[in-house]
Amino acid sequence: MPRRGSWPPLLGLYAAALAGATVADAPPPAISLHARGIGPLALGAPLRIAAARTAVLVPSAALIGPGCDEREQNSVLLRIAGIPSTVMAMAGGDGRIEEIIALPASGAAYSLPASACRELGERYADALRTTLGVYRPLPPRANPASEEYRLKFDHGAEVVARWFAGGGTCDLALHFGGRTASSPAGASGTSGVPSSGL
Repeated sequence: MPRRGSWPPLLGLYAAALAGATVADAPPPAISLHARGIGPLALGAPLRIAAARTAVLVPSAALIGPGCDEREQNSVLLRIAGIPSTVMAMAGGDGRIEEIIALPASGAAYSLPASACRELGERYADALRTTLGVYRPLPPRANPASEEYRLKFDHGAEVVARWFAGGGTCDLALHFGGRTASSPAGASGTSGVPSSGL
């Protein structure tokens, strides 16, 4: 989850991007998934340069502004591993990307038991393992209003399935960096933008 903000407000950006895609009536462009992020949007990369490179596919990706937690971020609808997703990249004070979140455009599922939410998370992780490698389950994390089921890939990315007992709601996200990372963003070879990430 974002370290200084919260996941729910970010869903507003997701809804706006998805609405724009619906109006355009065109599928989002495909982009590569790798251990450090999604296309040019990679941990440790300068956000403005990475966003400009992503804008080759989606012009709106060049738009950068303060997010709900005041970090600079951009939000763009892309297709990763065949899954339409809203991708958000957040930068730290040095302007480099320190967190990336991808939200599947299928949205949340409702009226599910916790076990079904966990299974949805596993299915999502299975769709990404060809690129991200083997994953392992981490201990569930209990929050005041939800439970988190986390699946961690070898290179540090995590799939998070959140289940809310009140309505049986389940939402999914793929995280790079941020609170879920085992080491600081950019700690190992993340000082630049990949030369080819599109």
